[in-house]
Amino acid sequence: MEQFKTKRSIVFLIFLICGSMAFAGNNTKVLDVYRGRIPVLDGKISPGEYEDATRFSGMEDWTREFSENSDSLDLSIKAWVKHDGSNLYFAFDVTDDVIYGIDIPDGYLM
Repeated sequence: MEQFKTKRSIVFLIFLICGSMAFAGNNTKVLDVYRGRIPVLDGKISPGEYEDATRFSGMEDWTREFSENSDSLDLSIKAWVKHDGSNLYFAFDVTDDVIYGIDIPDGYLM
């Protein structure tokens, strides 16, 4: 019963995080998240630290908001997610040639 509660809580949490996907039409995705070891929360992705996590990657079919691109050297992501029964852990390795808020002119997003 406890495992069911944990899985239900994780599904609900992912639904909240990805709530905007409800408006994505036929472009929805499912991400299964499994229990894993607790990672070190130090801002680094150490070798093996997320080997027990669900991995997702790519940006090719994501809806662009600010600018178009088709080159993975311009914008790509490798990400991992897992839980320990109480907490949900994400790790992201993002490649982007533009850092919004630093590399763009003032007012660009307004």
